[in-house]
Amino acid sequence: MKMNHKKIICIGLIIVLSFSSVLSSFGGEPVLRADEALYVTLDAYGEAVETNVVKSYSVNGAKTIIDYGSYDKITNMTDYTEPKVKNGTVTFTFQQEQPDRFYFQGKMSNDAVTLPWKIDVGYKLNGVEKRAEELAGQSGLIQIDIDVTPNENASEYYKNNMILQ
Repeated sequence: MKMNHKKIICIGLIIVLSFSSVLSSFGGEPVLRADEALYVTLDAYGEAVETNVVKSYSVNGAKTIIDYGSYDKITNMTDYTEPKVKNGTVTFTFQQEQPDRFYFQGKMSNDAVTLPWKIDVGYKLNGVEKRAEELAGQSGLIQIDIDVTPNENASEYYKNNMILQ
């Protein structure tokens, strides 16, 4: 009786192992996971001067990354893979071994993003309002006031997914 159990188990294992390579071919494409950080450089008064997004992908063995975005300039921060830009998509196709994580920076036009905040920066020297340009070389007590108020014109995506640092 024990011998029959062992034979059945062995035959079952042989069947499972022989089909495992066939079954793995039915698996889906690797799932890409992306994170992004938006960096906005402001001037002395709180107006956007430069806007960049840095995207980070967990590649998970994928040979291609397709990003949907419109960028003025793209900088690959991981390797030398050149992007292909076409119709609002950016495609990176890895020729060699793909990295575990892939980073790229996309420079955007300043009007491409409406921040969920309005930022206003003001200056005082010894209690008297001054322009930022007038403060260089001055001495005394400098006060910098930063007013941040919600921007109702921003998209719901930005309102719900951005933090101010």
